[in-house]
Amino acid sequence: MNTQSDGLQNQIDKYRKDIRSESYPMSIGEFINLYQDREIDLHPEFQRFFRWTHFQKTRLIESILLGIPLPAIFLVQRNDGVLDVVDGLQRLSTIFEFVGILKNNEKDSMIEPLSLLGTRHLPALEGVCWESKSGTAPGLSQSQRLHFKRSKINLIIIERLSDSTAKYELFERLNTGGSTLSNQEIRNCILLMINPEVNSWVMGLASDPSFKSILRLSNRQAEERYDLELVVRFIVMNKIVDNGEYKIEDDNRYKISGLRGDLGEYLTDKIIQVANDSTYDHDATSRQFRSTMEIINQALGDEAFVPYKEDKDTFSGKFSVAAFEAITHGVSSNLSTWKKIPKEDQQRLLKEKVVEMWKDKDRWRKFTGTGINAETRLPFVLSYAPDYYSPNK
Repeated sequence: MNTQSDGLQNQIDKYRKDIRSESYPMSIGEFINLYQDREIDLHPEFQRFFRWTHFQKTRLIESILLGIPLPAIFLVQRNDGVLDVVDGLQRLSTIFEFVGILKNNEKDSMIEPLSLLGTRHLPALEGVCWESKSGTAPGLSQSQRLHFKRSKINLIIIERLSDSTAKYELFERLNTGGSTLSNQEIRNCILLMINPEVNSWVMGLASDPSFKSILRLSNRQAEERYDLELVVRFIVMNKIVDNGEYKIEDDNRYKISGLRGDLGEYLTDKIIQVANDSTYDHDATSRQFRSTMEIINQALGDEAFVPYKEDKDTFSGKFSVAAFEAITHGVSSNLSTWKKIPKEDQQRLLKEKVVEMWKDKDRWRKFTGTGINAETRLPFVLSYAPDYYSPNK
């Protein structure tokens, strides 16, 4: 008997029993009715992450008009009977925007109905709306609107009664890989579903003036809210240390309990724990975050997290996440000591330490250089930074 194989099969069987699903085609008209009757929740707060282009929206409407099958919409039924959309947000939002019923709940108003672009197959779509208004724009004919509303999309409703976090995991699984959402945007959506107050707290930390001043992000990183991911990293690193979740193994390798390859998934799991922890001290973390960023900003400004070039005696290049992890965690771990140092000495000493860190080929460059993955880098940083960035050493 293969014990490992049996154990795997037992785990598969247990998990499969926890998951129930129904699958059937539903007409677009029925989706419209569900939305208008508030029986389907698009999570309007997700609209800030709704980044389809005008062309992508037009291509979806064109596909429906041409009868091209669309991917299934995944929903999870809540205890109150309302259906949460966990995959298909952009498709349904585009349909509702085109029909003219999409709501902007944040502004308590309706979103302007979508007018289409001409396409290679249907150039006559240029400027077309759901229905013509006062002759200002062409609209679909009545028969075209009926055909559109009768078109069907496969619907999959997931039920998993034994695990209340199922929809968050499902949302992450369905929106990771091939998605237009970044890892952090997916994480934001999950936080919004679990605990909107924690999501607002994370966004509030990201707006801290010192933190904003020391980031040198690319346009894409800024668009995908990488600043929020950095806030999450700061929170998670402190949580790992507080819980004693990292260690040095016998062969001098550093390891974090639970981190196996995918750092993005690990960060999501940890920030969900924070969101669900009623005892977590958000105020203490906020004070620690803001004080840490203020000290770093005063010493290094926006050079804080870019490489130091020894041959040119200057900081230059792209943002280094390893430097962010090390410097922020090192300073925050020694915050009370740093605060006791006069500001002028504080700034000089911190800059000197950062410069020397980049020169350290034996440890820093070895564990954080090109080709080093997060599973190796992050536990090293957690061990290295608190001692290295102690002002007394």
